[in-house]
Amino acid sequence: MFSTLEKLNVSKVNPTNITAYYHFAIFLYEVKEEKAEAIKTLKIKHQEIVDNLEYAYKYYIDSYELLEIVTESLTNWVVNFNSQNADKKDDDEDEEINNKHKDHDENKENINEEEG
Repeated sequence: MFSTLEKLNVSKVNPTNITAYYHFAIFLYEVKEEKAEAIKTLKIKHQEIVDNLEYAYKYYIDSYELLEIVTESLTNWVVNFNSQNADKKDDDEDEEINNKHKDHDENKENINEEEG
């Protein structure tokens, strides 16, 4: 899809181009649950807009408004993604601690059985 836009020489800051990337990123994030890929896709588009901000503002005022939407979504996604990964890491650490306690308790029981 995006190669078609590029072949047609649609500007990277054209509102149609931005909207297409934005909706594709939403699809990746919400439907396919490929959050990292969605964030990567949106970061690339965000950087393209920022790199061409003067051109976007001069010729495509809608692009400037879309930049705000893209920035807000990207910020929310990154915060949620990092939070979910931190929660998963905490869960993994809790499980590891619980496993160590369980192993310790089993070893203690084995020692008590051997002594008894």
